[in-house]
Amino acid sequence: MDHILYVEINLICILIVVLEIVQLARDIDKSPRVRLFTGLMCCALLSFGFDLAWALLHAAGAPEPLSWTVNQLYFLALNLTSVFWMLYAETCMESCWLQKRSLFCLSLTPAAVLQIITLAGLVFYIGPEGYQRGPLHWFQVAVAYLYIFWPAGKAYIKSTQRRYYAHRSEYRMLASFVLFPLLFSALQLFLGGDAPMLCVGITLSIILLYQNRQARLISRDPLTGLNNRTQLIQYLSEHIKSHDKTLYLLMMDANRFKNINDTYGHTAGDRALVQIATALKKSVPPRFLIARYGGDEFIVAGEADSEPEICQLRDRIIQTLAQENAASGEPWHLSLCIGYAAYSDKMNTIPDLIEAADRELYKAKRNLTH
Repeated sequence: MDHILYVEINLICILIVVLEIVQLARDIDKSPRVRLFTGLMCCALLSFGFDLAWALLHAAGAPEPLSWTVNQLYFLALNLTSVFWMLYAETCMESCWLQKRSLFCLSLTPAAVLQIITLAGLVFYIGPEGYQRGPLHWFQVAVAYLYIFWPAGKAYIKSTQRRYYAHRSEYRMLASFVLFPLLFSALQLFLGGDAPMLCVGITLSIILLYQNRQARLISRDPLTGLNNRTQLIQYLSEHIKSHDKTLYLLMMDANRFKNINDTYGHTAGDRALVQIATALKKSVPPRFLIARYGGDEFIVAGEADSEPEICQLRDRIIQTLAQENAASGEPWHLSLCIGYAAYSDKMNTIPDLIEAADRELYKAKRNLTH
């Protein structure tokens, strides 16, 4: 084995992941998905570090107990990496089972069993000839693939369903995460311990996730986490060219929002905008795109079978916001005015559709004041 090459590859992977962790630590976003992504990178970093330590100890002819301990820590870090990936991907897909304690604990059972049999020496052991694979080494591979393929498969299936169209690009990215670990772990199995191929595959997938996150930041409103105007225009451009049902656009703004800013301050105004965004996320089906258009203006766009369906959606948004407002305990009362329009052949551009919805919004506001 070329120990120098082994060490160099690990060091390069460690450096790349460290740089991404440092960049992420500087971000003000501390949402659950960001914390899980950070945990994923930290566990991967530990696995690279223990793999590097094992290579150095092996080259130096370290005693068996020390080599065994380092390998145990390596497999633990690798196990946690796959678990964090699963949790991160499921969080990105907003899986409801994560909120159920019984299902959450059940999802961690394979990882716990794997760690027990690893400690029992069934995954690997240190013999006279050094590191040797144990009789249940295949179980370690199976558990890792389970945690990788499970959410990746779900993400791929969702990316092909029209009702998740607004999240299609993100789900495709989550599905593609599996490619690099699968390819490079296969090389690792065939090449044995001659090259740290798995760490290369994990690093490439982390880079993919990080780049997607940066792209997501460009297309997201930093306050509410909703799509921004750029993403809205892109979505409408694609749907105007091809849509199976009628394309609708709902434009809305908060009533008397300026009074909240003037009375309670701009920080309170930000909290109010987040409340609106939360209500929209809860009430709008995933096939629709939700965007913050600017200020206290929001847009929901998507296809529907009929106008009554859009009216029901409008009423559900208003009702959900009222519930959010009552549960928040904030001193203000939030409500929305909503106008909507359907795309027709008479409209030539995206601004035509937005202006049509804006006119309906103005009518709704005028009726509110009378």
